[in-house]
Amino acid sequence: MSVTRNEAIRRLDAAGQRKVATELNQWRNNWGNTGGWGGWFRGQYPDLINTVWTA
Repeated sequence: MSVTRNEAIRRLDAAGQRKVATELNQWRNNWGNTGGWGGWFRGQYPDLINTVWTA
């Protein structure tokens, strides 16, 4: 199931992961946009993958 970045932020916030949600909201790639957020997130927060992709 495809999850948008905004939906991921909402799911993290709902799960009480507000700090991580804020970090994801502020994250930008080398070009200043949000493309690639999923790969970055999986690498940084492997323990929260199920929170985002199986909610």
